[in-house]
Formats: sequence, structure tokens, C-alpha cells
Amino acid sequence: MKGSSTATRGESFRAFLSHRYRSPEVNEYFFRLFAGLATPQFEVDKGTIATSVTRLERLVRDADAFIGLYPFPSDADPTIDRLRAESRYFRLELDLADRAGKPAIAFIDRRYGAVLRPPPAMIQVRFRAQEVVPDIRMPGEAEFKLRLAEFCSRVEAARRYSLSRALVQGGANQGWHPSAA
Repeated sequence: MKGSSTATRGESFRAFLSHRYRSPEVNEYFFRLFAGLATPQFEVDKGTIATSVTRLERLVRDADAFIGLYPFPSDADPTIDRLRAESRYFRLELDLADRAGKPAIAFIDRRYGAVLRPPPAMIQVRFRAQEVVPDIRMPGEAEFKLRLAEFCSRVEAARRYSLSRALVQGGANQGWHPSAA
């Protein structure tokens, strides 16, 4: 489609996915919202071995973007201690994403409140658990899609910037410079 960004045509990019494995309905809901906007290829920490911050840093650094999906367990009482315990790993991954400087978006269950606060540069979308139902269009979905489109635009811009830097640096290493073209 003429004049549209590549991200809106289903651009593929690598994204580190920070999420809760035991919330497949939330993961599926947001994955469905990506359809038509982009095709993220997810890198995940499988969680089958001990946490290695170095391994996580590498996964985040090597991705084009960071996506966080942070539901609160529906069977849990949202006490401050439980909120802190449930968000412990999320907070670590948000910090790693911030340090990596990649385009990032975090969908966060409103019940986390101030316990789970992404850095200011990260796109943040708060949701109500009852609004995240697979195969049903919910009232907040329009806002979710707008924020996803903004995120996809940031990813596309960051990828273009990285590519242009690589071309200039590669050309400089070979005696070529853009002004000589």
C-alpha cells in the first residue's frame, strides 16, 4: 500500500517477549492484536534453567525490540507482598530493556499499580484483566491498537537508524562516504 509504513504491512522483527507463561489467554489476546501491524519473532527466556542476567541481557540486546505482557494471576489476592513477588522477574526484564535502549512496550495489569513502573521512554499500557479476553473485542482494544501502532513505528525507525549507521560505518571502513556518492 503506497505511503504506509512497512510495520503496518506486517513487518517482521525480533522481539524479546517478557511475559507470564501461566497466562496463555493474555498472551494470545495481545498476539492477536499484533496481527496486521507486524510479525514479531519472539525470543523468550524459557525459564527451564537458573536465571542468568547475562543471558537475559544478551537476548534483549540482540532483539530489535522489547514487548512485556504483565497480567496478575486471577486467583491471587493483590496484596503488596504478592504484587512484589509476582512482578519480581518482570521488573528485572524491564530494567534490562531500559539499559538496552530498544523500542519497548509494556502491557500491565492495572492491579500492579506503582509496584510495576516501566521507564518513561517505554510505551506503557495499563489494562483491566476483564478487558483481555481472547476472540472478543473489548472497549480498550482501540487504545491498545493505537499504542501498538506507535510501538511498531518506533521499531521501524530504530531499525532504519541502525541500518543507516551500519552502512555509513561499513562504508567508512572501506573508504566510502555518503557525501562521495
